[in-house]
Amino acid sequence: VRVRAFNHTGPGQSEDFVVPAFARQAARIAAGLQPPVLQVGDLSPLRDFLDVRDVCAAYAACLGADLAPGTVLNIASGQPRRVGDVLQDLLDAAGVQAAPQTDAARLRPSDIPLAAGDAGLARRLLGWAPAIPWAQTLADVLADHDFPRNHVLGGDNLRFWPLGPLARRAGIVFIRRSFGDDEIYKLA
Repeated sequence: VRVRAFNHTGPGQSEDFVVPAFARQAARIAAGLQPPVLQVGDLSPLRDFLDVRDVCAAYAACLGADLAPGTVLNIASGQPRRVGDVLQDLLDAAGVQAAPQTDAARLRPSDIPLAAGDAGLARRLLGWAPAIPWAQTLADVLADHDFPRNHVLGGDNLRFWPLGPLARRAGIVFIRRSFGDDEIYKLA
């Protein structure tokens, strides 16, 4: 049995791959550690992205299935996404505004314009289909890169220079709450 998994991503993937590379830069921008410019390669190719956990589920289904020798299964979402749209989805999920800047070192002359698959046979023989929504995959990749950081600042700290201006620039959240007489907050 041969299993061909198309592009997959998810938490734990190396920044050598496009989605985690974008996520790392978005997290750095949100934290004020990088100007709002993302270094990118070619944003025009279309790729059939899957969550790595869905790919693992397909592999597990293959192990438990009685498949004929020589069977070839595509593990794909069937939804090609333009890499530039993946970047925009990730920026939207992160709430970050940034401009892409082409980095010649990230361009790959051997890139093909489209890589997409039909997983119809895997659906029929295994009962497998991708289960993790794309938005969840992106949120999990962002979380894997420490985004969003749990920064809370308030009160007089926002008036203290340079803390206040830096906090606002970095997108630190200001939450004002009244905790009243709740004992747990009096211990701090």
